[in-house]
Amino acid sequence: MHTWADIQQEASVLEPSADQLMQAIVQHNKRQLAAAASATADTASTTPSPAPLLVVGYVMKPSREEQLSTAGLLHLLPQDGLSFMPFDTTRLPEKQGHIDILLHKGSDELVTTADGGVVWSDRLLQLQDWLKTRFHICVVDPFENTKKVLDRLQLSLMLNQLKHVRLPSGVVARAPRYIHLDSFDGAGLPDILTSAGLHAPYIVKPLVACGVKHSHSMALVLLDDALQQLQGQVPVPAVVQEFVNHGGVQYKVYVLGEKVFVTPRASIPDVQLNSDPPPQDQLLLFDSLGSLPTQLPAHMTQQQHTSTAPPAVQPDMQALEAVAAFLRSHLGLTLFGFDVVVAQQLPVTGASSTNQELVVIDVNYFPNYRGGTDTPALFRAALRQCWEKHQHSCLLGGQGSWSWAGTPGYP
Repeated sequence: MHTWADIQQEASVLEPSADQLMQAIVQHNKRQLAAAASATADTASTTPSPAPLLVVGYVMKPSREEQLSTAGLLHLLPQDGLSFMPFDTTRLPEKQGHIDILLHKGSDELVTTADGGVVWSDRLLQLQDWLKTRFHICVVDPFENTKKVLDRLQLSLMLNQLKHVRLPSGVVARAPRYIHLDSFDGAGLPDILTSAGLHAPYIVKPLVACGVKHSHSMALVLLDDALQQLQGQVPVPAVVQEFVNHGGVQYKVYVLGEKVFVTPRASIPDVQLNSDPPPQDQLLLFDSLGSLPTQLPAHMTQQQHTSTAPPAVQPDMQALEAVAAFLRSHLGLTLFGFDVVVAQQLPVTGASSTNQELVVIDVNYFPNYRGGTDTPALFRAALRQCWEKHQHSCLLGGQGSWSWAGTPGYP
Protein backbone atom coordinates (compact mmCIF):
# COMPACT_ATOMS: atom_id res chain seq x y z
CA MET A 1 0.00 0.00 0.00
CA HIS A 2 1.37 3.43 -0.94
CA THR A 3 1.75 5.92 1.88
CA TRP A 4 2.82 9.53 2.29
CA ALA A 5 6.35 8.23 2.94
CA ASP A 6 6.33 6.80 -0.61
CA ILE A 7 5.54 10.24 -1.98
CA GLN A 8 8.32 11.83 0.08
CA GLN A 9 10.75 9.22 -1.18
CA GLU A 10 9.64 9.96 -4.73
CA ALA A 11 10.51 13.61 -4.11
CA SER A 12 13.93 12.52 -2.75
CA VAL A 13 13.76 14.88 0.24
CA LEU A 14 12.05 14.90 3.61
CA GLU A 15 10.67 18.42 3.17
CA PRO A 16 9.93 18.71 -0.55
CA SER A 17 8.78 21.91 -2.22
CA ALA A 18 5.33 22.21 -3.76
CA ASP A 19 6.77 21.59 -7.23
CA GLN A 20 8.63 18.49 -6.07
CA LEU A 21 5.54 17.16 -4.34
CA MET A 22 3.43 17.59 -7.46
CA GLN A 23 5.99 15.82 -9.62
CA ALA A 24 6.27 13.02 -7.05
CA ILE A 25 2.52 12.49 -7.05
CA VAL A 26 2.48 12.44 -10.85
CA GLN A 27 5.13 9.69 -10.88
CA HIS A 28 3.24 7.82 -8.17
CA ASN A 29 0.07 7.87 -10.28
CA LYS A 30 1.94 6.80 -13.41
CA ARG A 31 3.25 3.74 -11.56
CA GLN A 32 -0.26 2.89 -10.43
CA LEU A 33 -1.66 3.21 -13.94
CA ALA A 34 1.17 1.15 -15.44
CA ALA A 35 0.65 -1.56 -12.86
CA ALA A 36 -3.10 -1.61 -13.52
CA ALA A 37 -2.55 -1.82 -17.29
CA SER A 38 -0.12 -4.73 -17.04
CA ALA A 39 -2.15 -6.72 -14.53
CA THR A 40 -4.16 -9.66 -15.83
CA ALA A 41 -7.86 -8.88 -15.85
CA ASP A 42 -9.68 -10.89 -13.24
CA THR A 43 -13.42 -10.42 -13.44
CA ALA A 44 -13.92 -12.50 -10.33
CA SER A 45 -11.75 -10.25 -8.20
CA THR A 46 -13.57 -8.05 -5.73
CA THR A 47 -10.52 -6.05 -4.68
CA PRO A 48 -11.00 -2.46 -5.92
CA SER A 49 -8.09 -0.61 -7.53
CA PRO A 50 -6.65 2.11 -5.32
CA ALA A 51 -7.92 5.57 -6.19
CA PRO A 52 -5.24 7.78 -7.73
CA LEU A 53 -3.76 10.64 -5.78
CA LEU A 54 -5.02 13.89 -7.27
CA VAL A 55 -3.28 17.25 -7.33
CA VAL A 56 -5.62 20.20 -6.84
CA GLY A 57 -4.09 23.45 -8.02
CA TYR A 58 -5.94 26.42 -6.56
CA VAL A 59 -6.14 30.03 -7.74
CA MET A 60 -7.50 32.60 -5.30
CA LYS A 61 -6.64 35.75 -3.40
CA PRO A 62 -4.28 35.32 -0.41
CA SER A 63 -7.02 36.33 2.03
CA ARG A 64 -9.32 33.62 0.66
CA GLU A 65 -6.51 31.05 0.73
CA GLU A 66 -5.82 31.85 4.38
CA GLN A 67 -9.51 31.58 5.27
CA LEU A 68 -9.94 28.20 3.60
CA SER A 69 -6.63 26.86 4.92
CA THR A 70 -7.64 27.79 8.46
CA ALA A 71 -10.87 25.85 7.92
CA GLY A 72 -8.82 22.78 6.93
CA LEU A 73 -9.89 22.75 3.27
CA LEU A 74 -6.50 23.20 1.56
CA HIS A 75 -4.19 20.50 2.94
CA LEU A 76 -0.79 20.13 1.31
CA LEU A 77 -0.33 16.61 2.67
CA PRO A 78 -2.61 14.15 0.85
CA GLN A 79 -5.88 13.39 2.59
CA ASP A 80 -8.52 11.17 1.01
CA GLY A 81 -6.26 11.02 -2.01
CA LEU A 82 -6.15 14.79 -2.67
CA SER A 83 -3.25 17.20 -2.26
CA PHE A 84 -3.74 20.98 -2.61
CA MET A 85 -1.11 23.24 -4.15
CA PRO A 86 -1.17 26.96 -4.98
CA PHE A 87 -1.18 27.47 -8.75
CA ASP A 88 0.81 30.60 -9.55
CA THR A 89 -0.62 32.33 -12.63
CA THR A 90 2.41 34.64 -12.82
CA ARG A 91 4.59 31.65 -13.77
CA LEU A 92 4.39 29.53 -16.89
CA PRO A 93 1.89 26.77 -16.09
CA GLU A 94 4.13 24.15 -17.72
CA LYS A 95 6.83 24.94 -15.16
CA GLN A 96 4.58 24.12 -12.21
CA GLY A 97 4.01 20.44 -12.81
CA HIS A 98 0.91 18.39 -13.33
CA ILE A 99 -2.50 19.21 -11.85
CA ASP A 100 -5.69 17.15 -12.07
CA ILE A 101 -8.16 19.72 -10.73
CA LEU A 102 -8.14 23.51 -11.03
CA LEU A 103 -9.97 25.04 -8.07
CA HIS A 104 -10.72 28.77 -8.19
CA LYS A 105 -12.62 31.54 -6.49
CA GLY A 106 -12.89 33.69 -9.60
CA SER A 107 -15.78 35.73 -8.24
CA ASP A 108 -13.23 37.45 -5.97
CA GLU A 109 -11.34 38.74 -9.01
CA LEU A 110 -13.63 40.86 -11.12
CA VAL A 111 -12.80 44.15 -12.82
CA THR A 112 -15.28 46.96 -13.42
CA THR A 113 -15.45 48.23 -17.01
CA ALA A 114 -16.03 51.81 -18.13
CA ASP A 115 -19.73 51.12 -18.80
CA GLY A 116 -20.26 49.68 -15.30
CA GLY A 117 -20.07 46.02 -16.30
CA VAL A 118 -17.75 43.43 -14.80
CA VAL A 119 -15.21 41.10 -16.43
CA TRP A 120 -12.62 38.63 -15.22
CA SER A 121 -9.20 39.95 -14.26
CA ASP A 122 -6.40 39.63 -16.82
CA ARG A 123 -4.78 36.75 -14.95
CA LEU A 124 -8.03 34.76 -14.94
CA LEU A 125 -8.59 35.44 -18.65
CA GLN A 126 -5.08 34.14 -19.36
CA LEU A 127 -5.74 31.11 -17.19
CA GLN A 128 -8.97 30.35 -19.07
CA ASP A 129 -7.11 30.56 -22.40
CA TRP A 130 -4.52 28.09 -21.11
CA LEU A 131 -7.23 25.68 -19.95
CA LYS A 132 -8.91 25.57 -23.37
CA THR A 133 -6.40 23.00 -24.61
CA ARG A 134 -6.04 21.07 -21.33
CA PHE A 135 -9.19 18.99 -21.45
CA HIS A 136 -7.83 16.55 -18.88
CA ILE A 137 -7.98 19.21 -16.14
CA CYS A 138 -11.25 19.32 -14.22
CA VAL A 139 -12.16 22.95 -13.44
CA VAL A 140 -14.19 23.46 -10.27
CA ASP A 141 -16.29 25.19 -11.18
CA PRO A 142 -16.40 26.09 -14.90
CA PHE A 143 -15.94 29.85 -15.18
CA GLU A 144 -19.00 30.30 -17.40
CA ASN A 145 -21.16 28.67 -14.72
CA THR A 146 -19.82 30.76 -11.84
CA LYS A 147 -20.77 33.92 -13.78
CA LYS A 148 -24.43 32.98 -13.29
CA VAL A 149 -24.36 34.11 -9.65
CA LEU A 150 -22.73 37.48 -10.33
CA ASP A 151 -25.86 39.27 -11.57
CA ARG A 152 -28.66 39.64 -9.02
CA LEU A 153 -31.25 40.32 -11.71
CA GLN A 154 -30.42 37.11 -13.57
CA LEU A 155 -30.45 35.23 -10.26
CA SER A 156 -33.90 36.63 -9.45
CA LEU A 157 -35.22 35.54 -12.83
CA MET A 158 -33.90 32.02 -12.26
CA LEU A 159 -35.23 31.85 -8.71
CA ASN A 160 -38.71 32.70 -10.01
CA GLN A 161 -38.71 29.14 -11.40
CA LEU A 162 -38.73 27.71 -7.86
CA LYS A 163 -42.51 27.60 -8.13
CA HIS A 164 -42.11 24.59 -10.44
CA VAL A 165 -40.10 22.56 -7.91
CA ARG A 166 -42.10 19.83 -6.19
CA LEU A 167 -41.79 20.22 -2.43
CA PRO A 168 -43.23 18.39 0.57
CA SER A 169 -46.91 19.03 1.20
CA GLY A 170 -47.54 22.37 2.88
CA VAL A 171 -44.17 23.90 1.92
CA VAL A 172 -43.64 26.53 -0.77
CA ALA A 173 -40.41 28.17 -1.93
CA ARG A 174 -39.93 31.37 -3.87
CA ALA A 175 -37.68 34.34 -4.53
CA PRO A 176 -38.40 37.75 -3.01
CA ARG A 177 -40.54 39.99 -5.20
CA TYR A 178 -38.27 42.52 -6.86
CA ILE A 179 -37.82 45.23 -9.44
CA HIS A 180 -34.76 46.47 -11.34
CA LEU A 181 -33.97 50.20 -11.18
CA ASP A 182 -31.44 52.27 -13.09
CA SER A 183 -32.06 55.33 -10.91
CA PHE A 184 -33.64 56.18 -7.58
CA ASP A 185 -34.99 59.48 -8.95
CA GLY A 186 -38.48 59.93 -10.29
CA ALA A 187 -41.84 61.00 -8.94
CA GLY A 188 -43.50 57.91 -10.39
CA LEU A 189 -41.33 55.46 -8.46
CA PRO A 190 -44.01 54.50 -5.88
CA ASP A 191 -46.44 53.64 -8.68
CA ILE A 192 -43.78 51.51 -10.40
CA LEU A 193 -43.21 49.60 -7.17
CA THR A 194 -46.93 49.07 -6.57
CA SER A 195 -47.48 47.81 -10.12
CA ALA A 196 -44.73 45.23 -9.49
CA GLY A 197 -46.54 44.01 -6.38
CA LEU A 198 -43.96 45.54 -4.05
CA HIS A 199 -44.71 47.23 -0.75
CA ALA A 200 -42.32 48.68 1.83
CA PRO A 201 -40.13 47.76 3.62
CA TYR A 202 -37.46 46.92 1.04
CA ILE A 203 -33.92 45.62 0.79
CA VAL A 204 -31.96 47.44 -1.93
CA LYS A 205 -28.89 45.75 -3.45
CA PRO A 206 -26.47 46.60 -6.29
CA LEU A 207 -26.98 44.57 -9.46
CA VAL A 208 -23.45 43.10 -9.29
CA ALA A 209 -23.46 40.52 -6.51
CA CYS A 210 -19.76 40.20 -5.63
CA GLY A 211 -16.14 40.77 -6.54
CA VAL A 212 -16.16 44.54 -7.04
CA LYS A 213 -16.19 47.57 -4.76
CA HIS A 214 -19.59 48.39 -3.24
CA SER A 215 -21.22 45.14 -4.44
CA HIS A 216 -22.27 44.50 -0.83
CA SER A 217 -23.43 48.08 -0.10
CA MET A 218 -27.11 47.67 0.75
CA ALA A 219 -29.97 49.48 2.41
CA LEU A 220 -33.05 48.62 4.45
CA VAL A 221 -35.74 51.09 3.38
CA LEU A 222 -38.89 51.67 5.45
CA LEU A 223 -40.97 53.85 3.12
CA ASP A 224 -41.17 54.55 -0.61
CA ASP A 225 -40.17 58.19 -0.21
CA ALA A 226 -36.83 57.18 1.31
CA LEU A 227 -35.68 55.47 -1.91
CA GLN A 228 -34.69 58.81 -3.44
CA GLN A 229 -32.19 59.28 -0.62
CA LEU A 230 -30.23 56.27 -1.92
CA GLN A 231 -28.94 58.19 -4.94
CA GLY A 232 -25.15 58.08 -4.51
CA GLN A 233 -25.44 55.75 -1.50
CA VAL A 234 -26.19 52.43 -3.22
CA PRO A 235 -24.72 51.84 -6.71
CA VAL A 236 -27.08 51.63 -9.66
CA PRO A 237 -28.33 49.68 -11.46
CA ALA A 238 -29.86 48.09 -8.42
CA VAL A 239 -32.43 45.51 -7.38
CA VAL A 240 -35.20 46.49 -4.96
CA GLN A 241 -36.52 43.44 -3.11
CA GLU A 242 -39.33 43.07 -0.64
CA PHE A 243 -38.13 42.62 2.93
CA VAL A 244 -39.72 39.49 4.41
CA ASN A 245 -40.07 39.38 8.19
CA HIS A 246 -38.42 36.14 9.29
CA GLY A 247 -37.91 36.20 13.04
CA GLY A 248 -34.36 37.53 12.84
CA VAL A 249 -32.87 34.18 11.74
CA GLN A 250 -31.62 33.22 8.29
CA TYR A 251 -30.37 29.81 7.23
CA LYS A 252 -27.11 29.35 5.33
CA VAL A 253 -27.58 26.31 3.12
CA TYR A 254 -24.23 24.93 1.94
CA VAL A 255 -23.88 22.57 -1.02
CA LEU A 256 -20.85 20.34 -1.69
CA GLY A 257 -21.68 18.28 -4.75
CA GLU A 258 -24.65 16.17 -3.67
CA LYS A 259 -24.21 16.92 0.05
CA VAL A 260 -26.26 19.65 1.73
CA PHE A 261 -26.03 21.02 5.26
CA VAL A 262 -27.59 24.00 7.01
CA THR A 263 -26.49 26.43 9.73
CA PRO A 264 -28.62 29.20 11.31
CA ARG A 265 -27.29 32.74 11.54
CA ALA A 266 -28.52 35.91 13.22
CA SER A 267 -30.21 38.18 10.71
CA ILE A 268 -32.09 41.48 10.45
CA PRO A 269 -34.88 41.65 13.04
CA ASP A 270 -38.49 41.87 11.97
CA VAL A 271 -39.39 45.34 10.77
CA GLN A 272 -42.36 47.19 12.22
CA LEU A 273 -42.72 50.94 11.88
CA ASN A 274 -43.48 52.32 15.35
CA SER A 275 -43.68 56.01 14.49
CA ASP A 276 -43.56 58.46 11.60
CA PRO A 277 -39.80 58.98 11.38
CA PRO A 278 -38.16 61.89 9.57
CA PRO A 279 -36.76 61.09 6.09
CA GLN A 280 -33.20 60.54 7.34
CA ASP A 281 -34.47 57.80 9.69
CA GLN A 282 -36.43 55.92 7.05
CA LEU A 283 -33.46 53.91 5.82
CA LEU A 284 -30.47 52.02 7.19
CA LEU A 285 -27.29 51.54 5.15
CA PHE A 286 -25.09 48.50 5.77
CA ASP A 287 -22.39 46.33 4.21
CA SER A 288 -23.54 42.71 4.01
CA LEU A 289 -19.96 41.44 3.59
CA GLY A 290 -19.15 42.60 7.12
CA SER A 291 -22.27 41.64 9.02
CA LEU A 292 -25.99 42.15 8.84
CA PRO A 293 -27.59 44.71 11.18
CA THR A 294 -28.84 42.31 13.85
CA GLN A 295 -30.13 45.23 15.93
CA LEU A 296 -32.34 48.01 14.59
CA PRO A 297 -33.29 51.45 15.94
CA ALA A 298 -36.36 51.39 18.17
CA HIS A 299 -38.59 53.12 15.60
CA MET A 300 -37.95 50.28 13.08
CA THR A 301 -38.80 47.20 15.13
CA GLN A 302 -40.36 45.71 18.23
CA GLN A 303 -37.92 42.80 18.15
CA GLN A 304 -35.08 44.09 20.31
CA HIS A 305 -32.41 41.58 19.29
CA THR A 306 -31.82 38.48 17.21
CA SER A 307 -30.28 35.18 18.14
CA THR A 308 -28.50 32.35 16.34
CA ALA A 309 -30.68 29.91 18.28
CA PRO A 310 -33.09 28.38 15.75
CA PRO A 311 -36.79 29.09 16.29
CA ALA A 312 -39.33 26.38 17.01
CA VAL A 313 -40.19 26.06 13.32
CA GLN A 314 -37.12 25.30 11.20
CA PRO A 315 -36.97 25.00 7.40
CA ASP A 316 -38.02 21.64 6.01
CA MET A 317 -34.80 19.77 5.17
CA GLN A 318 -36.36 17.79 2.35
CA ALA A 319 -37.52 21.05 0.78
CA LEU A 320 -34.05 22.59 1.12
CA GLU A 321 -32.49 19.57 -0.59
CA ALA A 322 -34.99 19.91 -3.44
CA VAL A 323 -34.11 23.60 -3.82
CA ALA A 324 -30.40 22.69 -3.74
CA ALA A 325 -30.93 20.13 -6.51
CA PHE A 326 -32.80 22.73 -8.60
CA LEU A 327 -29.98 25.25 -8.20
CA ARG A 328 -27.28 22.61 -8.80
CA SER A 329 -28.90 21.69 -12.10
CA HIS A 330 -29.60 25.25 -13.29
CA LEU A 331 -26.27 26.71 -12.21
CA GLY A 332 -24.06 23.72 -13.01
CA LEU A 333 -22.03 24.24 -9.83
CA THR A 334 -20.38 21.83 -7.41
CA LEU A 335 -19.59 24.40 -4.69
CA PHE A 336 -22.25 26.93 -3.76
CA GLY A 337 -24.55 28.11 -1.03
CA PHE A 338 -27.85 29.90 -0.71
CA ASP A 339 -29.56 31.91 2.02
CA VAL A 340 -33.10 31.08 3.09
CA VAL A 341 -35.53 32.73 5.47
CA VAL A 342 -38.79 31.33 6.78
CA ALA A 343 -41.54 33.91 6.31
CA GLN A 344 -43.32 34.88 9.50
CA GLN A 345 -46.58 35.60 7.68
CA LEU A 346 -47.88 32.73 5.58
CA PRO A 347 -49.36 33.47 2.14
CA VAL A 348 -53.05 33.10 1.37
CA THR A 349 -53.19 30.16 -1.03
CA GLY A 350 -56.91 29.51 -1.46
CA ALA A 351 -58.02 26.00 -0.71
CA SER A 352 -54.51 24.62 -0.24
CA SER A 353 -52.83 24.73 3.14
CA THR A 354 -49.36 26.30 3.39
CA ASN A 355 -47.53 25.55 6.61
CA GLN A 356 -44.15 27.01 5.66
CA GLU A 357 -42.96 29.56 3.10
CA LEU A 358 -39.25 29.51 2.27
CA VAL A 359 -37.81 32.62 0.62
CA VAL A 360 -34.41 32.20 -1.10
CA ILE A 361 -32.80 35.61 -0.72
CA ASP A 362 -29.28 35.02 -2.08
CA VAL A 363 -27.02 32.52 -3.87
CA ASN A 364 -23.21 32.45 -3.59
CA TYR A 365 -20.43 30.58 -5.37
CA PHE A 366 -17.88 28.74 -3.18
CA PRO A 367 -18.91 30.07 0.27
CA ASN A 368 -16.80 29.65 3.41
CA TYR A 369 -18.81 26.61 4.65
CA ARG A 370 -18.47 27.81 8.22
CA GLY A 371 -20.38 25.83 10.83
CA GLY A 372 -20.55 22.43 9.16
CA THR A 373 -19.53 19.03 10.49
CA ASP A 374 -16.81 17.07 8.64
CA THR A 375 -16.71 19.84 6.04
CA PRO A 376 -13.11 19.14 4.87
CA ALA A 377 -13.94 15.49 4.16
CA LEU A 378 -17.17 16.45 2.33
CA PHE A 379 -15.22 19.07 0.37
CA ARG A 380 -12.63 16.54 -0.77
CA ALA A 381 -15.31 13.99 -1.65
CA ALA A 382 -17.13 16.56 -3.79
CA LEU A 383 -13.95 17.43 -5.69
CA ARG A 384 -13.11 13.78 -6.33
CA GLN A 385 -16.66 13.06 -7.50
CA CYS A 386 -16.46 16.00 -9.90
CA TRP A 387 -13.09 14.75 -11.21
CA GLU A 388 -14.44 11.22 -11.74
CA LYS A 389 -17.43 12.52 -13.69
CA HIS A 390 -15.10 14.75 -15.71
CA GLN A 391 -12.89 11.77 -16.56
CA HIS A 392 -15.92 9.78 -17.67
CA SER A 393 -17.03 12.71 -19.85
CA CYS A 394 -13.57 12.88 -21.44
CA LEU A 395 -13.66 9.15 -22.23
CA LEU A 396 -16.94 9.75 -24.07
CA GLY A 397 -15.30 12.46 -26.16
CA GLY A 398 -16.37 15.50 -24.15
CA GLN A 399 -14.29 18.66 -24.25
CA GLY A 400 -14.26 21.21 -21.47
CA SER A 401 -14.96 20.60 -17.81
CA TRP A 402 -17.93 18.49 -16.78
CA SER A 403 -20.55 20.28 -14.66
CA TRP A 404 -23.83 19.60 -12.91
CA ALA A 405 -25.74 21.72 -15.47
CA GLY A 406 -28.86 19.97 -16.66
CA THR A 407 -28.40 16.96 -14.38
CA PRO A 408 -31.60 15.43 -13.01
CA GLY A 409 -32.17 15.27 -9.31
CA TYR A 410 -34.91 17.72 -8.43
CA PRO A 411 -38.61 16.90 -8.57
